[in-house]
Amino acid sequence: MSDYELSDELFTRHVVQPGDPVTEYMPYESYASVWFKFESVAAAIMWDWSMDSGQDEESGDAQYGNGWHALFRSERAILHADNSGFVSAWRVQDELNIDALWEAIEKGAVYDY
Repeated sequence: MSDYELSDELFTRHVVQPGDPVTEYMPYESYASVWFKFESVAAAIMWDWSMDSGQDEESGDAQYGNGWHALFRSERAILHADNSGFVSAWRVQDELNIDALWEAIEKGAVYDY
């Protein structure tokens, strides 16, 4: 992961701005939309971080059940990839217990193959 901190605004924006750290695995140009693969610029950045195993934990499989999830504790954020390859991300609100939420996600990732 990077020293770059995700602002709340990145979780709602779909267009890459100059200075956004979306470069290593996904070379988006400034002012390009990430929408066809990613819900937001934050999702694209977190996906980039997950390519280097920058997440704290991961759970599930994008091909089964409720998809693949990655937990980023320092960002209080969760990344999700569904079975069509679409990637979303959301920030866990401060008043919510991130460990309890992650435990529920992990329970939902148990599949009967």
